[in-house]
Amino acid sequence: MEKLYKALTEQKYRVKLIKKGNHWVARGMTILLFGLGVIALSNVEVQASSWHANSPAEIAKRISSNDRTFTFERGDTFWGISQVLNINYQTLMEWNGYKSGDEYTIPVGTVISIRGNRLTFTTPNGNVILDKIIQPQDRITQTPLPTPAIITNKQKADNSSDNSNNSGSDSNREFPTDKGNVDSGNNGNNTDNSGNDSSNIPTDNGNVDTGNNGNNNTNNSGSDNSNIPTDNGNVDTENSDNNANNSGSDNSNIPTDNGNVDTGNSGNNNNNNSGSDNSQELPTDNGNVDAGNNGNNNTNNSDSDNSNIPTDNGNVDTGNSDNNANNSGSDNNQELPTDNGNVDAGNNGNNNTNNSGSDNNGGPSSIDEVSPSKPEQPKIDISPLQNLLIANSNIVSLPIYYNASENNRLAFDALMSEAKSLQYKLSLTNEEMVAMIDKLTAAKNNLNGKATDFSKADELLEEYNNRDNNQRYHNATAPSQLAYDNAINELKKLQNTTQVTQATVDSAIANVIEAKNQLDGKVLSTEEQNKFDAIKSFKEDIAYYQEAIKYLPDAYRTAAEGLLQTQGLNVLPNINAFSTESIVSMQNNLKTWLDFYIKSADKQLQGKRDLEAKIQELQNLVDTKLSLYTELNRATDFINASKEMLQDPSKAYLYEEQSTKLTTVINEAIDAQNKADKLIADKEKERAAALEELLKLQVPGKDSYIKFTDENYKITASLDDIVERTKLVAKILPYLGDVYAGNPIDPEYLKYKTVDEYLQVGTPAYDKMVTTINRLKEDILKEFALGRGTKDSMGSNIDKRIKTVVTDEDVINLKPLIDLADAYSKRALENINRMRFAIGVPPMKMAPISDKRKAMMIVHALAGYQAGQNPDFKIGDSHVGTIAVLLVPHAMTAGYSENVYPSANAPIISNHFTPEYMADVYNKLELMEGIKYFSDYFNDTEAKSGHYTNIILPQHQYFYSAMIVGNVVPENNSFSSYRVSLTELFYELADDQYKWWLKHFDEWPKVNPETDLDKTDFNNL
Repeated sequence: MEKLYKALTEQKYRVKLIKKGNHWVARGMTILLFGLGVIALSNVEVQASSWHANSPAEIAKRISSNDRTFTFERGDTFWGISQVLNINYQTLMEWNGYKSGDEYTIPVGTVISIRGNRLTFTTPNGNVILDKIIQPQDRITQTPLPTPAIITNKQKADNSSDNSNNSGSDSNREFPTDKGNVDSGNNGNNTDNSGNDSSNIPTDNGNVDTGNNGNNNTNNSGSDNSNIPTDNGNVDTENSDNNANNSGSDNSNIPTDNGNVDTGNSGNNNNNNSGSDNSQELPTDNGNVDAGNNGNNNTNNSDSDNSNIPTDNGNVDTGNSDNNANNSGSDNNQELPTDNGNVDAGNNGNNNTNNSGSDNNGGPSSIDEVSPSKPEQPKIDISPLQNLLIANSNIVSLPIYYNASENNRLAFDALMSEAKSLQYKLSLTNEEMVAMIDKLTAAKNNLNGKATDFSKADELLEEYNNRDNNQRYHNATAPSQLAYDNAINELKKLQNTTQVTQATVDSAIANVIEAKNQLDGKVLSTEEQNKFDAIKSFKEDIAYYQEAIKYLPDAYRTAAEGLLQTQGLNVLPNINAFSTESIVSMQNNLKTWLDFYIKSADKQLQGKRDLEAKIQELQNLVDTKLSLYTELNRATDFINASKEMLQDPSKAYLYEEQSTKLTTVINEAIDAQNKADKLIADKEKERAAALEELLKLQVPGKDSYIKFTDENYKITASLDDIVERTKLVAKILPYLGDVYAGNPIDPEYLKYKTVDEYLQVGTPAYDKMVTTINRLKEDILKEFALGRGTKDSMGSNIDKRIKTVVTDEDVINLKPLIDLADAYSKRALENINRMRFAIGVPPMKMAPISDKRKAMMIVHALAGYQAGQNPDFKIGDSHVGTIAVLLVPHAMTAGYSENVYPSANAPIISNHFTPEYMADVYNKLELMEGIKYFSDYFNDTEAKSGHYTNIILPQHQYFYSAMIVGNVVPENNSFSSYRVSLTELFYELADDQYKWWLKHFDEWPKVNPETDLDKTDFNNL
């Protein structure tokens, strides 16, 4: 596999599809191309030792005032950029994969974007190599972070809540909320308030709400830190500040998501404020009431306006508005979409007298800067369940499973499926998980498979060795004997096959017994048998002399042929009329005369007999032992060449030499097969050891446990550790071999249905599928001819996508391909989730899509297949734009990525081709890509590890794939050549909040999978 990878793969580029306007644009995903030319992707680089450093002031001049972006130019340095961005330059270098003091090169043309507290670096090739949320600790000077607010046409951009003479208040602290979003408002500032108190307020997912804190004013001698229970019943004892002489302070209860009460977060009342009311309710996620977050009513503020703030489920937050003295025109209309896309109209700063320049305009400026809420995960630690699932993942290779009774095996399979689904159950309790673990463990213990028993096979083979003593075989016709011989050879081959199931052996035994019973030889008396044998021997001698005469000199050949005709061939029609003794006498007489003639050709004839024996020996090896593609082909070639040589007596002088060659071929083939069998056995041990090691290492709480990212998708593990763990996971896959290099393939695959079986080759269902595929193919080719489907159609010009979609009748006819896609996707997802488990990433789900959506995926993959067959196939051509792929997801997405295996690759050669093998081949290539390139991820401007990155990204929630099998060409020894293409699809859903932003930025997709699945006309999009 390593050899195949090195010899046939070349990494190109990757694209990640994101929303841009009303279309998708490409950014970031890889494809693997096999056997193609190399394309050079070069950056203009400047050595640090050769340029003059630009000053921070020079760099700052190039920042666009509209979207705060600038392009890296010659002379720019990390230090200079860090001063402009107010980020520690060591931190900036670390983010980009450099250490202080390193010699480094920086691509000129890199675009740096600063929107609010989000920083992105985009290479000249369009790849995003850095996407970070700037934290306070990353700053050179701990300045407040901007408020992520949307500025509407009704508002001013300097709508903040800083009051005149407020020398120390901070109104920009972030409020992470339910899904990790940030609420940066909710901070009331009071006149002459020099000492604010920013106590942390943990919220739904353990994020910290650092705002919402009352300010302590002069003479505030009695602060009260009331308990603030949050979502899971935890208590926050900070965050409630009551001032001296505040006779009416009310620290109203603040229920949060799960009905717990947050009693903090209440506004502060200033001196002599006898009537302040801090009880305005702030409903939150589940309709509970948050009674904190209330603006502060200052002296002479008689008309406090606490604007309604709708939150997650449309409830109203009536606090969160600060009204100050003489503030007659405060505008509390800045909209902040929350969890379900509703609008939070609070968090609004007030524009006060002498508000000289506070800017809360740090919100997203395009849909590119918006991400959906992180998918929820089960509340409990599911690692014990995952550990058991991974431990059972290779059980199919063990006799305890594959030789178990059907009922026990089916029961185990059903529980495995149920246990896998529990990984995604958000309400999963520890009791449910433990119960499932117990049931699955019991089902495994009930697997009663034993090592495959060959004792009956050995008896049949011993009986076959004595076949000449069996009149039913000895006296049988040639076709009857051949059927029995072939059945025996199949049984012999199973003896040389590892991991063969009892059912397979039993089936072969049944075939041998049936063939034996079908032998048509008669049981004869001794006298009858003697005559039968005499006639048979006479016929065999005549056949021999017919061939031998061909080797005589011309002077002898004519006389010998005449003798054979008169005393042999002329006798055969009436042979049964002669007695046994007469037949034997005629045979001896014929032999005496003909042997005299052919004595002159003894050497040639001995060479012929020796060569025939070697041909038979090699053929027996092919029939009973060899499984290696290269050795089988080599042996078959020598057999055919030798048989052809025997047909030409003029080449008799070569027979001895050819026999010697066949002896060498036989010995080398046996040696190669023995080494292959040992290799498979060693690899099975290696697989088991690697799986055991992974299960020992990946245990939460142990130092060896790896967690790729934190809950905010920030990488927390060493990339080198990730690579080492990937190497371990790669060893757990079955041995894939390399048929081109003469390596074996793991016998595990013999247990699975073949591609031909899934496609129902030779049945009416197959014929209907082929007819449908051909029609879709013609339609796709017409679309290509119109210039559709090219890479730009994946970006801004959605109208140029291929518009081919399926009908309901097509879905029915494509069912064999859908079943094949299901099998491939199931196996691939198992492999992908094993890798994710190994680095602490939640498992992806199988996309819960209908057959019609799966058929759309097949159309998309078919378009990619056709692109790969283009004689002018170029890099990236397998990534095509189709309407069909937009209709695959079960709901609207927030972007999707795909990995593609182009049909331009070398075909797969197999005599038992299964979707499981194809999935393992492709997943192994993805893992090898990570092993080779991922450690340099932060410096990788060409996205060389893009395939690998797609399978480990925690953002990816759902997976499905379609496998297209094109030309199937039969080869020697039951092998066939399969032209294959496939597309793996990864996507994440757009939650209500993301949909809100889509509408806000006028980015609502032109093709919506939730509403457009049954549309047939996609013109004029």
